[in-house]
Amino acid sequence: MNLKLYINKDNLHHAYLINGDGEVVIPELCSILESGNVLCQSYDIFTIDDARTLKNLQIQKGENKFFIINAKFFTREAEHALLKVFEEPADNVHFFIINSQADLLLDTVKSRMVWIDYKNEDIKNNKEMLNLAKEFLQANRNKRLKMVGQLIDAYKNNENMAVLKSEMVKLLNCLETLLREGIDIKENLFIFNELRKLRCYLNLRGSSIKMIFEHLALFLPSLK
Repeated sequence: MNLKLYINKDNLHHAYLINGDGEVVIPELCSILESGNVLCQSYDIFTIDDARTLKNLQIQKGENKFFIINAKFFTREAEHALLKVFEEPADNVHFFIINSQADLLLDTVKSRMVWIDYKNEDIKNNKEMLNLAKEFLQANRNKRLKMVGQLIDAYKNNENMAVLKSEMVKLLNCLETLLREGIDIKENLFIFNELRKLRCYLNLRGSSIKMIFEHLALFLPSLK
């Protein structure tokens, strides 16, 4: 994807929501903004305190300011705080929010921003996760449950659960991509609705990743 097709530095909207992986999006975005006053921050979890800091920074005097916020998850409190910022943006300030599951953000927040979907491109480029998703769909239930355990064990010593959740969301996206290519969507709408629900559950604090993916292993159809 070429971001220049959506972002013109000489005619910018005050806020953009880019649905994609920050590691892919940020370099291209920075090359477009070039010599501007760019502040780029990455977060595992973007909190209301982070939103308040952003609000204070954006009202400081200066020429064009570009804020790039790359976050894996946003708390609901932070989203409501961001909504107030986007409703009354400061002059010469532009926001670029990057999130790999931007469709889960509040509709009111999304309505204040220009939506750019980079996710499909991310999925095509993530061959390792696509191969894992393909193996998962081809496996029987017992093998799938074993794969779930292995995935979780790989992160058991990682104190930051947001990293594991982010990887699981990527796997969900790849699974959905393969299913859309392999089964009739109209006849299997319940499957895609269930995948959306699981994404929502992953975004909840205290959600059990193990239970979510054990459920996934049991209800998904097999693709050969």
